[in-house]
Amino acid sequence: MSGGTPETRNGLLEVQKAFREAGLNFAKQGVAITQENSLLDNTARIEGWLARFPMFDWVGGRTSEMSAVGLLPAALQGIDIKEMLAGGKLMDEANRTTVSICSILILSCDSCQVPFRGT
Repeated sequence: MSGGTPETRNGLLEVQKAFREAGLNFAKQGVAITQENSLLDNTARIEGWLARFPMFDWVGGRTSEMSAVGLLPAALQGIDIKEMLAGGKLMDEANRTTVSICSILILSCDSCQVPFRGT
């Protein structure tokens, strides 16, 4: 999260509110994984969060759960990331195919760029 996406920013604000209402200091437990000098990075620095971890700008936020961006928070929550990666590997292998989606749905498709390979 860069700090600018409304949905994730709102989630952060709700978590911070819950911490306040419980009498807890979010900054003592807050960790930012984001691009350096992003809104989130600056917020974490100014508020004195526990840690800030830089990430590459090419990692997509909503699809980053299997990258270091998603694996670090998973590990911090006690999730077995080795098992998570093993499951991801199994899904990757299960979803590889040489048959195009167009050949599965429609045998002849004017909009398809991939020719039917058949099986």
